[in-house]
Parts: sequence; C-alpha cells; structure tokens
Amino acid sequence: MNAGGRYGMICDAVHAVWCVDRQGRIYMRNAADIQWGYRATDLGDPIVRVGFDLQRKPPEAVRLQRSKILSEKRASQPVQQHSAGCFFKNPGEEKAGELIEMAGLKGYRIGEACVSPKHANFIVNLGGATANDVLALSDTVRDRVYAEFDVSLENEVSTWGLPRERPPVNRLFVTPARV
Repeated sequence: MNAGGRYGMICDAVHAVWCVDRQGRIYMRNAADIQWGYRATDLGDPIVRVGFDLQRKPPEAVRLQRSKILSEKRASQPVQQHSAGCFFKNPGEEKAGELIEMAGLKGYRIGEACVSPKHANFIVNLGGATANDVLALSDTVRDRVYAEFDVSLENEVSTWGLPRERPPVNRLFVTPARV
C-alpha cells in the first residue's frame, strides 16, 4: 500500500518486489516498473519479499533522526494505546484527522473503540474493543464527515475476513459521548 509519513514513503527505498500469482509462481518487479501512489500501488498479487536500497549513515545520525521522529509521534499520536495507526487516508489536500475533529468526533466511542482524543485519525482500543466496535465506529466517522463536509473518507487500514452487514450510509447522529 506504499505506507509513509511526513519523512517519506516505502517506495523511496524499494528496489524490487517479489509477488506470488494465483498459480503459486513467484515473480519479481523492479520498483521503477511499479506504479506508486498515495497509499497505493498497482501490485495486485500478494507480496512475498521486498528488496530495499538503504543509505548508509553514521549510527549517531540515525539515532538522532529516530529520536526526533519518535518524539514528534509521542507528542501528536496515541502511541501508548493500541491502534492500527491512521485509520483513514487523507482525502486530497485535506487531512482526515482534522475533518474528523471538526465533525466533533474526538473522544466518540462505540463499545471500547474510541476516536483518539489525541489524534482524531486514530481509532484506539480502550481495552476490550471488538472488530465490530472498530468497524461500526469507522462507519460512523465516515458517515459524519460525509454529512458535515461532503467528503468521503477511505480506509487506510485494510480489513479482511470480517463478514458482517454494513450499516446504511448517512444515518442520523447523536451528540458524541466524550471519554
């Protein structure tokens, strides 16, 4: 999916990707031949191996950069809580977390799943959240942002193996409960 953040994306360091097709054959694609996008690639088959071109840097420089990045994350993200990271892709120039916050959903919860009060694009597990709690909360967030701003949020988190009926879009909302 070409994960990334403010300091770059995976595609910046990949030189080749090995995939497996439906017949079980492994094949390789050079990074230059892959179409990379924001949280997307044109890779259709499962990835079994990735080759990276990493740059050598002095260990102290790596430690300092790592420390700076982790400090920024601790200040702005709920890194001490269980989550899957940013839940929604940023829609164009807008930031999903800012839209969710402007919709008044920081702290909103369903069961033990909660929109993080620290960063609204994180759905955190308060201790006993089920997959259905998380998915119902993500549906509520998506619906509320669409109703308020006419912006469709797309999951950044991939879900699979969770058969359940999805609630209808654009249902009525109640005032969010605060944590």
